[in-house]
Amino acid sequence: MNNNDELSQPIAYTDREELESMQGPDGDTYAALWAIPHGCGQDIALYSHGYVSALIQRAEAAEQRLELVREQRDNELRTNSELERRLQQPALADVMTERQRQINAEGWTSDHDDEHENNEMAFAAACYALYAGNPYPGQGYTPPEWPWDAEFWRPSTERRDLVKAGALILAEIERLDRAAAKVEGE
Repeated sequence: MNNNDELSQPIAYTDREELESMQGPDGDTYAALWAIPHGCGQDIALYSHGYVSALIQRAEAAEQRLELVREQRDNELRTNSELERRLQQPALADVMTERQRQINAEGWTSDHDDEHENNEMAFAAACYALYAGNPYPGQGYTPPEWPWDAEFWRPSTERRDLVKAGALILAEIERLDRAAAKVEGE
């Protein structure tokens, strides 16, 4: 055992005068840490001041790290709570529901969406967003920017058109993410 190992080992003493006169192998005086082990008499565990200081510094550093972890956890809980609150808002729920409808009812799955590599879904979303709430020029009108066949241009109310636009934007973002992941995986 080296000196540091010796200093890290507690030594039990009961004679207080002997303790006060002792010095460690490094010439350092000892600090006494009192302990009462499992119903035995009162004993003293003895360590050098340097070792005790190091223990205290480590304990303080651990306490600071614990405080940072607690702050991070509290921030995450606030963020998660805010996200849950926002997810319960009707507008976001309607966009998510429309996206699911596009997948389930229309069959516009991620595989199908991946075929639209020229930003068609973004253009379609823009068309719905631009025409939301505006009077349409008439029956059968399809915007010139519309990327697909005219039969798929189905404007409705201002809010419904914005919901469709939001769902199409979401589909385009998901497509871009899948394309980026595919490139990274190669």
